[in-house]
Parts: sequence; structure tokens; C-alpha cells
Amino acid sequence: MEEQCDFINEQRIRQELHEAKDAGPDTVRKLIDKALDLKGLTTAEAAVLLQVDDHSVVKEMMHAAGAIKDRLFGPRIVLYAPLYLSNECCNNCLYCSFRRDNTLEQRKTLTVDEIAAEARVLVNQGQTIALLVSGEDPAKSNIEYLLEAVKAVYATGIERVDMEVAPLSVVDLVRLKEAGVGTLVLFQETYHLETYKMMHPTGMKANYKWRLSAMDRAMQAGFRDIGLGALFGLYEYKFEVMGLLGHALHLTQHYGVGPRTICIPRLRPALGTVLKNPPYPVSDFDFKKLIAVMKLALPFTGICLSTRELPALREELLDAGIVQISAGSRTNPGGYAGKERHDEEQFHIEDGRSVEEMSIVIGEKGFLPSFCTNCFSSKRNGEKWLECARQEIMPDICSAQAVESLRRFREKCRPEQLPRLDTIIDKFGNW
Repeated sequence: MEEQCDFINEQRIRQELHEAKDAGPDTVRKLIDKALDLKGLTTAEAAVLLQVDDHSVVKEMMHAAGAIKDRLFGPRIVLYAPLYLSNECCNNCLYCSFRRDNTLEQRKTLTVDEIAAEARVLVNQGQTIALLVSGEDPAKSNIEYLLEAVKAVYATGIERVDMEVAPLSVVDLVRLKEAGVGTLVLFQETYHLETYKMMHPTGMKANYKWRLSAMDRAMQAGFRDIGLGALFGLYEYKFEVMGLLGHALHLTQHYGVGPRTICIPRLRPALGTVLKNPPYPVSDFDFKKLIAVMKLALPFTGICLSTRELPALREELLDAGIVQISAGSRTNPGGYAGKERHDEEQFHIEDGRSVEEMSIVIGEKGFLPSFCTNCFSSKRNGEKWLECARQEIMPDICSAQAVESLRRFREKCRPEQLPRLDTIIDKFGNW
């Protein structure tokens, strides 16, 4: 699989970023116009937009990203929740509380019954999509355990199970696909090889190429909905964006479809980590810019936003093309049915608002909160979804289904919140 890792060419990335510095304002606006025509951008073109430092132009880019999102996805914002299975891990990632040598972290791997209890809490909150997350410990979270977890979560009424786990073989990925896993998510963390080696000194995760080739194996296993991600702050954000785009374009070229989603978390403090501060901090301004650039470059890919960010910024970014957002999250195993324990969590969240609160915020910001899983249940994924998106029919399909999902979600909400929810439903009820 190593032959499929040459799409990350550090010399080419640096050259494209260097040459992009000479682009003038006319070139920048031509590229924005190209993106608005849903033509996407090459990595060299994205590099030009990454070099923009003018605040007014970045606002223009964010507005264009929002317009692209509305055109292809409609007003809906999909909500989901992470469900942590285990914080036991054989790796020693310097930035993660789950790292093997962290003696401050209290270790826990949920039983199948505990996994089901967690999922039932999510169902009672109105969630329909659960992202299963686990540390990498072959003795605790092996493929048999993961398959049991998927089965247990589906049995509670969760409609779509996605998964973020360690890189697996094609054989094991086929088993996850057959078990009903929807989107397979995997962060490269950093695309810069030397930084990757530094941040992952020991453990199975130390193998850069095995991780980088994981999504090729996922495609070969039959997955057509996959999610990429980088942890911003480990290395230069412009380099990481170029790496993500290169990875996405590689998958599109080889398999006919790119990532369904891209996650863009920033490094946050966590208990017992070696890395106390981001080596390459990403400002709010640069964070907004990189999100806009990725949406302009990859119009058919949804950008996901986690609870790592503060509430005000999360709300602002809804206008910049965000498609999926987590809410009411817990990052420790057992955090929903039990207690939110900081000595068991992976990282500290910044936005603790409930699913109900976040749904109302999204609706009152002019967007349509969605718990719809129709594309998954209808097997409208990968190439099929892309064909519909290119025909620009997904906004009508998604919005109509999203309104129905919001009506069902209403049944889970507190009576005092129903008038606000009804106003949102009435606003979008004609779809």
C-alpha cells in the first residue's frame, strides 16, 4: 500500500504555497468565481486562497463557501454525537489524554451493555447518528468488540452508526461495512512526515504510511462514505490544508468519489498530555479562512465542526459552509449514561450546549437542524449521492426529510421549548 502514499509530496506543497504568494487580487477573485461554479480547486489554486490575509476578502470567501453549501446541501445542518467506547490505547501520541503512558487518565472500556446504555441516552435526546470512537488497543477494542458495539447501538434505535477507529485491514473493514457502519472516519492528524514521527513516537500509530493508506483500504472494502481529518495546531495550517486536499483529490481520482466529510478540529488542552500548547497555533481568523478554502476547493464534501470550539465561533461558522455539527457531546466512555469525568475524557469540550439547545440555535440562526438519515437508509451514498448532488436536487430532498426528522425530534423536547421549535418547523414546513 506504500505506493499509494506518494500523493503527499512535501516539496510540491511548499512550492505551490511559495508560488501562490505572487498571485494578485484579480486571480483571487477569479478563483472564488470558479469555486462558485462548483468546479472545485486544484491544490495550487487553493494555495493562492490560503495566502490571503485581507479580512474583507476572507469574508468574501466565507460568504462564497456558505453559498456553495446552500446550493448543494440546502439550509440543513446535520447533528450527531460521538460515543466513546474505550480510552485504553497502545499509542503514545503526545497531544492525547488516551496515550499509553498517561498515568493521570482513568482507563475504561465499556461493556456491550454499557454501550447500549450510552446509545439509549442519545436516542432519548433525539439523536439519530452516533459516531463510535475508541482508543487503539488490540486486546480491548479489537474487531470483534467493534462489531458487537455496532450491533448493540443499532438495537437501541440509533439510525446510523459511523465509526472513528484505528486503521484496519481490508478484511476487517469489509466486516464493519457488512455490519452497517455508515461513514468511516480517520484523522491523519498531521500530513507532515517529520511532525507525525515526533508526535507519535511509539505504538502502532507510529506507522505514517499505514495510517495514510487506510482510506484506500476502506474504499477497497466497499466504503464510499469516508471522513478525513487533521488536528490543526500540530504543524502549519496551510500545509495541513494542502495535505487534506491532496488526500481528497487522490481518492477521487482512484475511486471516483472523494470524502463525504472533512473534520477540522483545533488542538485543545487535555489531561496528562506531553504537548501542553499547540506548536503551530491557529488563530480564529486563519481557522475561518481554512474552512472556507476547503469548502471552495471541495464543494461536494461536507465540513464537520466539533464541540472543541467556543459557542460564538461555532455559530458564526454556520454561515461559512458547515454541514455537520456535534452537540451535547461527551468525550469519556460512559459520559452520557454516567458522569462526565475529566479524568477519563480525550479532550475538554468548549461548547456544552445540549442537543435541544443547539437545535434551537441552528434554527434561529436561519438554518434547518436535521436528524435525517434518509441517504443512508436509501443507500444513496458515494457515487449515487454525488450524482444527485451534481444535479442540484439534494437541497429539496434533504430539506423535506430534515423537516420530518425535526418533527420527530420535537417529541423528545421539553414543553417549554416547543414554541421555539414550532416556529422553526413552520418556517421550513413548505419544503
